Amino acid sequence: MNDIATFFAIALGIVVAIAYTLLLGWYRKAFPQTAAPGLPGWVKKYGLLLLLSLVAAFIILVGYRAANPTVTISFYTAVLLGFGWEASVEKLLNPPKA
Repeated sequence: MNDIATFFAIALGIVVAIAYTLLLGWYRKAFPQTAAPGLPGWVKKYGLLLLLSLVAAFIILVGYRAANPTVTISFYTAVLLGFGWEASVEKLLNPPKA
């Protein structure tokens, strides 16, 4: 797998990790109806989240390539890299409240 495909696979892993943590909240609370024309407010919110995910995927790929410049990364390994790193950072920055 080349670096471009690996980058997007890592990004997919991050998106999956974020979506996994948000699903429960989505079931509990529906998106509110918008009275104003145009895009709903959540589009901007999750668009920024997607942008953050792509930046994080780039950082993960660069870090992995610095440590392993010649290793071929499979699709599933890249998804797990994205999922694992995002989940780890999420736990470190937002520890569960007792």
